[in-house]
Amino acid sequence: MGIVQAKDKYRTLENLIAHKNEIVSPILDFVREQGRKAGFLVANSGTPTMVCAFKMGLEEYDSKKVFGQILKVEDFEWELARFQALSEKQKQGLAGIFRADVVPFGIVLFLFFMEVLGFRECLIIDEGVREGAAILGIENRSLQDLHKILRENESF
Repeated sequence: MGIVQAKDKYRTLENLIAHKNEIVSPILDFVREQGRKAGFLVANSGTPTMVCAFKMGLEEYDSKKVFGQILKVEDFEWELARFQALSEKQKQGLAGIFRADVVPFGIVLFLFFMEVLGFRECLIIDEGVREGAAILGIENRSLQDLHKILRENESF
């Protein structure tokens, strides 16, 4: 389910949260079928990169600045609360007129995914997942290793 679809279906964050089990059930089923857990979570584009930019206080989005950052569950929760406290005009200024109303839904859905997948933090990659993985050579590396690689190689 996408963010816009979730907003259209559930209408309010409270209703979205009330249907959490219904939303995460297919993900739980998939994880169980896999029989193993990933070592870390890589998040790309959309909500995670936007939350990272909010946290960094970027007035203009800069993919090079968010690329390789680590966000924790608490970062998503804090930025959601900060975003919700803004006026509609401020929200639109940060997220755009057509996205401001869906931002909270994206953050809550991402928090659901982090919880159900068992992650407290994620690595932000502003590339496609395949491109980001290829750039980083991620196999058998920890999240902290990847973060260090990105900080040492600003050319990404």
